[in-house]
Parts: sequence; C-alpha cells; structure tokens
Amino acid sequence: MREPTAYHGRLRRLVLSLTAILCALSAAHAAEVSIALSSREVYVGMPFSLTITVREYENFGERDHPSIPEVAGLRVLGPPSQSTQSSYRNINGRITQSRTLELRYSLMATQAGEFTLPPLEVTVDGESFTGQPIEIIASKPEAGDLLFLEMEADDELVYLGEPVRLTLRIWIKRYDDEEFNVRLGPGDTWSLVSGQRSRFGLFENAIGRLERRSWQGAVGQSRRRAGADGEEAVYHVFEVDAVSRPQQAGPLNVEPVVLYLDYPTRLERSRDFFSAGRLRIADSRPVVAASEPPAVEVRLPPEEGRPPFYAGAVGAFDIEVVAKPTEAAVGDPITITLIVRDRTPSGAPLELLQPPVLQRVPELERDFRIPPDPLAGVVEGRRKTFTQTIRAKNEQVDQVPAIPFAYFDPEREEYVTVRSEPIPLDIRAASTLTMAEIVGGEASGAPRATELTEVAGGILANHVGADRLLTPQGLRVAWWHWALLAAPPALFAAAALGRYEVRRLRHDRGYARRRAALRNAMRRLRSARSESGSARAEAVAGALTGYVADRGNLPAGALTGAEAVAHLRSACAAPGLIDEVESLLAACEAMRYGGAEAAGDDAVADRAARCIRRLERERIG
Repeated sequence: MREPTAYHGRLRRLVLSLTAILCALSAAHAAEVSIALSSREVYVGMPFSLTITVREYENFGERDHPSIPEVAGLRVLGPPSQSTQSSYRNINGRITQSRTLELRYSLMATQAGEFTLPPLEVTVDGESFTGQPIEIIASKPEAGDLLFLEMEADDELVYLGEPVRLTLRIWIKRYDDEEFNVRLGPGDTWSLVSGQRSRFGLFENAIGRLERRSWQGAVGQSRRRAGADGEEAVYHVFEVDAVSRPQQAGPLNVEPVVLYLDYPTRLERSRDFFSAGRLRIADSRPVVAASEPPAVEVRLPPEEGRPPFYAGAVGAFDIEVVAKPTEAAVGDPITITLIVRDRTPSGAPLELLQPPVLQRVPELERDFRIPPDPLAGVVEGRRKTFTQTIRAKNEQVDQVPAIPFAYFDPEREEYVTVRSEPIPLDIRAASTLTMAEIVGGEASGAPRATELTEVAGGILANHVGADRLLTPQGLRVAWWHWALLAAPPALFAAAALGRYEVRRLRHDRGYARRRAALRNAMRRLRSARSESGSARAEAVAGALTGYVADRGNLPAGALTGAEAVAHLRSACAAPGLIDEVESLLAACEAMRYGGAEAAGDDAVADRAARCIRRLERERIG
C-alpha cells in the first residue's frame, strides 16, 4: 500500500474545493418552493390558510401567482396576501443574496367530508415546480351543551327583492366554579369569544355593537334551557339582528355564523406581583359552533297580472317626473328626470332598482323619440333619480304623458302601478331656411353674365413688344413641391417615434397594458356575446372591470365592481359616465344572480362597449 504524499493531499483538497464551489454555484441559481397547510383537520365554516413559499438565490426571475383549483366543498376567500423578505449570507468571503416570497391563501370548507386539493404548480423564472396532493378533513364543529347558535327569520316566504330580517341568538352556558364559588356574568362570558377566529357574516356590525355594549356591562340576559343530557342549566343569551337581501330565487342563502370561544375548565388565583390573589383562567377547552340557515323560501314575483312595463321592483314606491324645458321646437332635446321614492317600511335595495322602461309606454313612444340606451340612476337616501332626453316628433305634442311605474307589493301579493302627473308642453314647429338663406347668395334667377369689352384695332390691339415678351414671370410652387420637401423629415420622425413606441411597449408593461386595454376589452365583449344569461352578465362585467384595471395598471383579475367605480372617481372621470358604469355593473350583478330580467341579450354588452369607448377619452390611467 502506497503512503499518501503531499501531492495527493493537495489534489484531494483541490477536488473538495471544486466540489464545494460547484454546489454553491448550483444553489446560487436555484429556487426552492414549499407548500404548507395550517391544518389538515379543519372545521366547517372556519377559515384556514394555505401558504406557498418561494425562496430564490442571486437571480431573481419572474414568478406567477398560482390559482387554487376549484374543489367542491372548499371555497377560496379572496386573493392571497403577499410578503417578501431579503437576506444576505457571507460564506468564506462570498456574499449570497436570497429573497423569500410568501403567498398566503385563505380557504374555508363549506361542508363536512374529506377533500383532496390537486397538486399546485408554481412557475419561477420559467421553471415549473409541482407539489403533492393535499388531503383535508373537514368536520362539523361540536360544542356539546356549552354553546348553541340559532338563526331565525321573521317570515318563511319572501319575494326576490324583499328584505328579510334575521335574528341570531347565541346561547353560552354559564360557568360555575364550586371551589371559589364564582359564576361568570354575561360580560365576562362574552369576553371568552375569539373575534379573530369567529366569523359573523351578516351580523358583523351587530356583533361590533354588542361588544361595545359589553364594556358597559349591558349585554346579554340569563335564561334556562335543557342541555344535551336533558337537564336544565343556566345560559347567557345574546341576540343580534341583521337584514338579508336575497339575490336569487330558491332557499335563502346566508353565510353561516361560526363562533369560537375558549370555555374555562378551571380557575386559579394569580401569583403575579401586580395581580396577586385575583382569579384567572387556568385551563380551558376550545368550543366551536356554527349556525344553520333559516328555512326561508325566496320566490320570483308571479307572472299573472304582471304589467308590461314592470322592471323587477318589490316593495312600495311612488314616482315623480320633472321636464325641462317645457317650451321647445320639434326635435329639440327635453330632459325628463324620474324620481322614484322608496316607501317600503323596511327599506328596499335601491342600488338594484331598475328604471321604468320608457319604450313600453305607448303615449310616450308615439309622440317622442326616445334613445334606446338604458337609464343610469343615482341613489340619494331613500330615492333614486333617473334622467333621459326625449325629443318631440311634431308640433301637435302638448304634454309629457303620465309615466307609469309598476312594483310588486309582497304584503298584498299583487302588482301596483303608480303614475306621475302629466306635464304640459309648448311645442312649436322647427324653423326652416330657404336654400338662398343657407348659401347667403342671391335668389334664383338668370345666370350671371360675363361682360366683355370690345377693343378697337382687332388683333392689332395685342402687345407684341420684346420688352413685354421678356418680362420675368416668377416661380410658381405647386403643393406637391412642398410635399416632396416635407416627406424626408416626416418619415424620419415617424421611424424614430415607431422605434420609441416599440422600446416602450417592450420595457414598460404598464404602458403596454394601457395601449392594449381597448383591444382586450372588445375581445372579451365579443366572447361574452356567445354566452347567455348570468354567464353573459358575468363576462360583460369582467370585460369592463378588466378594462379599468388595464388602464389604471391595477392587479389583473382582482378588481371588483366597487373598486372599479372608486378608481374612476379618484381619477376624476366624468360624473355621468361614472354613474353609467356603476349602473351597468349593478345591472350585471342583478342579472347574474337572477334579480333582474335581461332586457335583450345584447343590451348589457352594447352598454359596456359604449362605456368603454367613452372611457377611452378619459384620463383614468
């Protein structure tokens, strides 16, 4: 056996060093992706998180935000939250930089069972990383006899558009400690509820008011009821109310209320210096309960007896019409303002209230030209105002006729029609001008004569002198001379502008999105026309909000209708145009959930196209 020499030792160290360098280089240009779930065992109605962590070294490439696949029984609660961290490491004089991106998605199980989330694919700098399937077990929360949630409605049958008053009743068993002879009161019991882990749905604002009342000790009351074992016990009862406005016919769809609290199991006296001797919770157990939706059936208003101009209003309303000016010529614009006042005792959702269909009023259609565009409305308190421009067809028109507004009264279960008062008009014939007045010339007659003067001497009267013939005539420059002179600098400027445009489109993504916004929106609208019903309304609304997002360089695919309208207001777009966009998005929302009739399959797509073309003239990006 040969003894190792110094040469072999140096060779071995060189090989190890090269191996370490190659490993470091490979790690410096790699990316690591991990996917983690906060818990595989979750409760129905309680959110849990899915976190995707991307760690990159040295070269920071582009990465996408993966979408969570749709799984029946699971729901994704909005877009992910994002956080980024950077770090530096110094290893043997070599500084390594890394960056970590964390995407946190919030999910919720809507039913009990076992679910499999398909493998998620994350692309980082062109390289794809695929995770493993994730198993999730969702179970219904169990609270035994410690916690009960009851949700009741004031009526078992309502009509679409009619508000439903709901009452949430929370029963929490009173904690009694025999060792210290202590009973927790309503305020102390309510403090056990975890606001971060609970979900209150429609009752969010009411629960907030309940918590403010608990600070003053004026919350809840004590009642007795039978527990799970049949024996009666004392419970603290908390009641809150909320109003639901159904958006579609069928069983009332209400998000369940999930309450999470830490119920005490043992008390002890504190040994802390500042609170020595005071009682505190030593041990507790988590208690979770979810509410069941009330048995409420939402029906569409009946077709029998429905007026032809009915537009979906449910409740009680009246209408007033104002016209300006009342003196006009045939064809002049007359602006009519329709004011619909809400008289519903519990209030109607005016943001979804549709305007009267003026084209279905025979007297108005007979005497006036009415634009086909749907009316945009503005909500102010308990009234909604619509404006429209009409034009008289002839001078025999003497009034704006009474305009009807139909609504369905759920109390009387019948359609009611109210009408505005007729408005007298003074319509005169349109002024006419003769052709001579329009041109400004003489009246028609004999053609103008050209006078000739006879010169004595005949042809000899012409000048034939050499000095006359050799007089300089001056240079005449035609238009095409100027065109030839201007062409080279114009072509040079056009080429330079084109190169600048190409470079800007290549490097400025926001500019490229703004330039392509109109083209992409029109393409989406063309695709939307192939859909029907709620799918078309959803596609049209997506095209409009997508256009606003592209123009404003906002996150694509995450802009809601309310955010789009807020962006237009902040960009100081035309108020009338903002109202039209808001009205169109509300109409799409109502059509999507069955709350309004689709007045012509192409109506919403045509309105969206007009809004987008008008937005092209606004500075909203």
